[in-house]
Amino acid sequence: MLCTAVPPPPIEEWEFRRELAEPEALAFVPTNDVRFVRGKVAGAESYRIDVAADGVTVTTEDDEGLRRAVYYYQDRVRAGDLKSCVRRPWVRNRISRCFFGPIKRPPLNHDELMDDVDYYPDAYLDRLAHEGVNGLWLTIEWRDIVETSFAKPRVGAERRLKKLRQTVAKCARYGIKTWAFCIEPKAVPADDPLQAAHPELFGPHGDWTGGMIMCAGSPETRRYIEESTKDLFSKVPGLGGLMMISHGERNTSCFSSVSPVSGKRSWSCPRCDSMSPWQLYDLVAGPVVRGMRAAGSEAEFISWLYQPQPRPERSPWIAELARHPVPAGTVLAYNFESGAIREQLGRFRNGGDYWLSYVGPSEAFRTFAAACLAGGNALGAKIQVGNSHECATVPFVPVPGLLYRKYRAMKAAGVSTVLQCWYFGNYPGVMNKAAGELAYEEFADDEDAFLLRLAAPDWGKDAGLVASLWKRLSDAYAEYPLSNNMQYYGPFHAGIVWPLLPDVEMKPLGRTWKPLDDPSGDMLGECLENHTLSEARMLAGRMVRGSRFLDRDGRDELEALAGRWRGNRERIRDIGVMQALQILFESAYDTFSFYSERFLAINASRLHGDNETALAAVRRMEKIVARERELSLRMRGLCAADSRLGFHSEAECHQFHVAEIDWRIERLCETSARLAEIAAALAGGRPYPESAHERDAPSVEVGGGWVDMGKGARFRVSEREDRSLAFEVDMPANVTNLLFVTMDACGTEYPRSVIVSRNERRVRPYGGYLATRWHEVREWTVADMPDGSLRFEFALDADAWGGDECRPSWIEVCSEPDTANPDFVYPFRGQPSSAFRLNLYMCDGEKAARMVWPARARGGSR
Repeated sequence: MLCTAVPPPPIEEWEFRRELAEPEALAFVPTNDVRFVRGKVAGAESYRIDVAADGVTVTTEDDEGLRRAVYYYQDRVRAGDLKSCVRRPWVRNRISRCFFGPIKRPPLNHDELMDDVDYYPDAYLDRLAHEGVNGLWLTIEWRDIVETSFAKPRVGAERRLKKLRQTVAKCARYGIKTWAFCIEPKAVPADDPLQAAHPELFGPHGDWTGGMIMCAGSPETRRYIEESTKDLFSKVPGLGGLMMISHGERNTSCFSSVSPVSGKRSWSCPRCDSMSPWQLYDLVAGPVVRGMRAAGSEAEFISWLYQPQPRPERSPWIAELARHPVPAGTVLAYNFESGAIREQLGRFRNGGDYWLSYVGPSEAFRTFAAACLAGGNALGAKIQVGNSHECATVPFVPVPGLLYRKYRAMKAAGVSTVLQCWYFGNYPGVMNKAAGELAYEEFADDEDAFLLRLAAPDWGKDAGLVASLWKRLSDAYAEYPLSNNMQYYGPFHAGIVWPLLPDVEMKPLGRTWKPLDDPSGDMLGECLENHTLSEARMLAGRMVRGSRFLDRDGRDELEALAGRWRGNRERIRDIGVMQALQILFESAYDTFSFYSERFLAINASRLHGDNETALAAVRRMEKIVARERELSLRMRGLCAADSRLGFHSEAECHQFHVAEIDWRIERLCETSARLAEIAAALAGGRPYPESAHERDAPSVEVGGGWVDMGKGARFRVSEREDRSLAFEVDMPANVTNLLFVTMDACGTEYPRSVIVSRNERRVRPYGGYLATRWHEVREWTVADMPDGSLRFEFALDADAWGGDECRPSWIEVCSEPDTANPDFVYPFRGQPSSAFRLNLYMCDGEKAARMVWPARARGGSR
């Protein structure tokens, strides 16, 4: 069920589906005096164009070279700059995905092979081919399709196979291979019939979800893998290749047990413990390729090591694996940006997977690439071409300058295969076209020359201006805060429908890539991770200023451009995408600004009795709300004209749309009314009023007695003279771990967590590597109690939070933080636990208890 304030448009109202089935409107291209001949050029997909006084001769070695030559010829004639040239691709596999195809994952779990929808209209495929795409991947699960000596396929296999064959054949007409994507061999539930019938396929241990892991150390498991790929490629003989996450995302074989950072193994297996990671890898990769070859297929196997960890360090086993020869026809692919390090505002930040704003490569990719080439293995890079988790609610972010820099670095690294997208980042347009051109680019001239060539076919006399806009937008987008939680929870995707809450509600932020959450609340700290609120505001401000396209006279260059291209639907929509991005950047900046001002107003009034400062901050909040109403109306008009805006391909729905914008405008009116009440209270000498949530929340008194958490666990907390927070925790034998999560009074800093572990007999910060601020644990001790429980004592250093404004003011305690289903959550014992959220675990400010500190004389932190 989609849990948003206003239900998103149903699939029948996705106008972009109809639009993708319409032929692209291109200017007429003359074809007189052009001769096409076959001959030696420079390998697969290469072509030579000779321009002479008596006409043009195009020489190609194969059909795909001819296809690329025709598209290139058309573009250059439209641009008016056709010249003699020889072109060959250094990127052989340029693989994308259907923009609106089902992702076959929760919560919708829709399988595109089980319906009658045509996800690949001819006009869509023609456009993708024109933009250089020569591969598309779709998701399969082996047991849905293949038959082995171990198991029959599930119900519906023939239907799936029939549609898969149809898709393969249709895409092939446009020179596009179909790649089956899977994460195999897949772990199964403990009660799965396959596990019951063939326990020899599985290792002795399950993973943390309770799934049983296949052990490729078993010869039967290797036979199962080989039979699976043989059956798949036998039944779909035209299948272009197999793309598989060999490590990461989900557990599969015992190879999954090896950490990419520490190199430690998360479980033990008597068959596999003595093997090196590269040997565990071979146990799966070898049978995969043998099965493909046994089916008579020469298709390639793209083996993707998905290791998105933000930490820059990687265990040496990864390079060791890349140096070992892999089965012939295998491409080793790696995330191009994972472990990214970049200086922002004078401090180095780090980020995980999927960055368009960060060029790369990360050191992790650089090391992997060097090892891969030293071993003579083909190298692939996983990137995002059209957009990324930074902002995936526009069809593409037109920043081809960043793509130019990224592809130049990929060519230098020896990349020959590019995975251009995940579930998002794949809509046709300038970024796809840039990627297709860059696959042939020799980088003999500079970025500006490339951007001008890219713009010329579509923008004619305005090509220079558009190239300049792209360059400026690329530089502005590069200021995006390098923080994974900013991608996953931040306001850049759909801040335009966030309600701005003047009262402290401690409502969580919604996941940007899921359709399950209500519009985001006021726990803004959840998206900050390795930035402070002021830093995020400054970077968003740079993005706003860099994307304001004003000429020397202060006129809006996009508006002027739109006036000249009125009547050209495609170019007007391209302009609309840039305008939508401007609004999203401004809305994100306003969100950071609104909650910065709220933080200032609440603390100035409540802690320091400075109502004058608080009232000035509230007046600024009122101006922000008024500006957001204007931005909402502007975005509403853009959304009404372009159904692509707001759609997120991984969420499989719109994350903002006309009806939700209308809902948001109503909420902003309510916010304005509430701010007027707050301003009146402050002007009357009263403090910033407490919300109903603050008044009604359970409380923990700092310096008070023991707090019962249930199951015999309890804690108490007190303030030391140096302002540090001292904890005593009693943990009975039936409780393994406790996770203490604290939040500041306004929820505007990243939640800070501490694990108290019975098994480890220690106390340690949780997630401190990523966060700008985290709890410094000091002076911790553990003692055995007569009843078998453990008593932990520790202090949280006050220097870590800086001042009273950011001290721990809300607390939540979860048991068993290593699982997705903790036994209880304090203070709401006996109620359903909070939902697990990526990088935030069980943090839920709405379920936290308020920490009541001893009263102090006003005047600031002591």
